[in-house]
This record gives sequence, C-alpha cells and structure tokens, in this order.
Amino acid sequence: MRQILLPSLLAMALTGCTGVARDGGFSGVQALAATHSSLALRWATDAQSEAAIAALVQQLLAQPLDAQGAAQLALLNNRAQQARYAQVGIAQADLVQTGKLANPVFHGLWVRNDGVSRIEHSLTFDLMSLLLLPLERRLGQARFEQVKAEVAAQALDFAAETKAMYYEAAAAAQSVKWLERVLLSAEAGADLANAQREAGSGTERDLHRHRALLSDARIALGRARRAELARAEQLARQLGLAAGLSPGQLAELPELPAAAPVTAALETVALEQRLDVEAARRAVDAAGEALGITRLSRFVDVREVGVARWREGNDGVLRGPLASVGIPLLDFGEARAARGRWQAREAADSLAATLVRARSDIRQACADVASTHALALEQEQEQMPRRQRVLAQTQFYYNANLEGAYNLLADYREAMLAGREAIEARRDYWVALANLERAAGGRLPVHAAPAASREGDPKP
Repeated sequence: MRQILLPSLLAMALTGCTGVARDGGFSGVQALAATHSSLALRWATDAQSEAAIAALVQQLLAQPLDAQGAAQLALLNNRAQQARYAQVGIAQADLVQTGKLANPVFHGLWVRNDGVSRIEHSLTFDLMSLLLLPLERRLGQARFEQVKAEVAAQALDFAAETKAMYYEAAAAAQSVKWLERVLLSAEAGADLANAQREAGSGTERDLHRHRALLSDARIALGRARRAELARAEQLARQLGLAAGLSPGQLAELPELPAAAPVTAALETVALEQRLDVEAARRAVDAAGEALGITRLSRFVDVREVGVARWREGNDGVLRGPLASVGIPLLDFGEARAARGRWQAREAADSLAATLVRARSDIRQACADVASTHALALEQEQEQMPRRQRVLAQTQFYYNANLEGAYNLLADYREAMLAGREAIEARRDYWVALANLERAAGGRLPVHAAPAASREGDPKP
C-alpha cells in the first residue's frame, strides 16, 4: 500500500506547485497578437492595470483619431472586448485544475451495541485521477492553446472591424463637408437667378430650376448629416465612448496609394498566420487528447484505493488495503467512446471548413481591394476633375449668355454627384483594405506612396 500512497502524495506535492497566473495567461495572447499586428492588447484585471489603460485612452482621445488609433482605442476601452479576455483566465484556471489530484477522502464509523463498540477508519485516494493526470494535463494544455488562439483571432477581427467602421464614419463626415460647400454654391446660384429675374434678364423657369437645385442640395445635406450621426454613434459604441465622439475628432480619409498592396502570395501567408486556423488546429489536438482519455478510462475504472483500520470490542486492531473498482457490466463505455470519436470528427471537419473559408476570404478580399482601388483612382483622377472642368466652362459660357441655365444646372448636379462618389469610392477602398487585413490574419504588405494628383485637380 505504501507503494501506492507514496507516489500519490508525491504527485500531489509536485502538481500543487503550479498555480494560477496573475494575468490569467493573457501574456500568451499578447505575444500571439504581437506577431500579427502592431496593436497592443491590454486587459484590465486590477486597479493598477485599469489606471494604465485609462491613461492610454486619454492619450488617444487627446488627438484626432485615425483608423489605427480608433482600433487601438476600441481594444482598450470596449468593455465587451475586455470581457472576452476573461475566457483566457478561465482556460488557464482549468489548465491548473487538470494538474491537481482529487483530495483524499476520510471515512469513519463509530457504533456501539450492547456495550460492544465498533470503530472503522479509512483514508482513500482517487487512483484514476493519478493514472489520467498526464493525459488530463495534455488535454488542458491543448484547450488552453485553443482558447488563446481564439481570443487573439477575435481581437484582430475586432480591430479590423473597428477600422472599417472608422472609414465609414470618416467618409460620412467628409461627405457632409462636401455637401455644405455644394449648398453654399447652390444658394449663391439661386440668389443670382433671383436677381436676374428681378432685373428682367432671367426667366421664371430658370429661377425655379435654381430653386429646385437648392432644394436638392438641402435634402442631400440633410440625409448626409443623418448618415454621419448614425455612423458616428456606431463607431462611438465600438470605441466604448459613453459620451460619444466630439465634433472633428475623426481625421479625414487617407489619400489613395499609388498602387494597391501586392497580394500574389497572400493566400499562402494567410493560411500560415490566420489565428482562427491555428485555433481550429488546436481544437483537433484537444479532441484527440479527450478521445485518448475516454478510451483509457472505458474499461479501467479504479475509483478509490487506500488503507482501512478496524476495531471491534476488545479485539485487536486490524489494518489493510481498501479499493473501490467499477465493474463494466451495465455500461461498457461505448457511448462515451462514440461521443469522443464524433467530437474528433467534428473538429477535423471544422478545421477543413476553416481552411476553405480562409482561402475564399482572402481571394474575395484581394479582388475587392484591387477593384475598389482602380475605381477610386478613376473617379478621383478622371471623372471628378473632368466634371469640374466641364462645370467651370459651362459657368463661363452661362455668364457670357452663351449657355442656358438648363445645361449649367445639369453640369452642376453631375459635379456634385461626382464629388460624393469620389468620397464613397475612397471609403470603399479603405474598408476593403480593412477586410483584407482581417482575411489575411495580420499585417499586410507596405503600401506604395499616395497617388499623385494632377495639378488643378479638385479634392473630394
């Protein structure tokens, strides 16, 4: 019996040295994320870490936010995102628990009948927990690694989602500024048409056309302001800002690069660095470890072993071993074994599906980036400048009474529309790039320099 008890006690002493990490194992998530992104992950676990995060948040809010700053702010300040980090601490605690043996159990019996007393004492241990300890630790480690990869992948997805929301909000604010300029021009045109009508050099129809254009500009601006508010509030929720965003807090959309990122080998890179793929691989490992435990414990069910002490009346004390063994007569464990096999099959199929989705995501994202970049360049460097030049020439001929108001207002509407479409096209490119970053699972190739605008080209 000593040969059983001594190893048990030794294992308990050794495994008891492993404790719960103060950061819940979050440093592993930080290390994973650092290899894929320049954004820093922080978890507020106590007053000191909360104060440090609050200081970083104030630094970010003290300056205009760009996409990177918005993503960093959301990772720090969004409480729902902070809550997700607790999954790592839970998994790390579960890992520590797998290294613990069950506590010994003391049994005692004291009875007395007709002056004769009977005393029984026993001390037992869970032998199966000792036998399965190495397998349980491997299973706990596999699940811990899976959770770390899942949480890091979710954090990077959250950051990419925040960048897309930022671009939407910044574009909405930029559209409002553009339409405010349009409204000023429309008001000036309507005032001029009214003056010409009063002077007898303009027709009532021309006046109504100018007034209709002015009404169109007001309606478009009203809708744009409504969209701006909705996008700003959506972004504020993502950033965890209870008071919302301050006016002018968002920087304008970045200039378009001269060329889109090189994406030739990005599919292979994505499969290597996407953390959801890593998490799916870890899930396969965990399912395999769990199946191994099920197979081992299916027929071997030594529940308790220990020592017992008996004494009855004045008889001597008896000592001896005690064992409790499950006999597989009613339950042969086939259901548990089948469940383990199906879980392993599920994990393998999920990994295969994740790989297919990753390849599809990266192909679609690469195509979106290439097409949106080409469209945005076309609209900024061709369509919008030409619409502006046509409007300037029509305005010149109109002032010289060589062009009618109809053509002037038509060209004005086309120029107004071209300006809004240029802003939206630039927004679409940057949103597509954020989606590409998410699909690639990390950093992207460095952009080329901003596209050079031709002299005299207007800016959206």
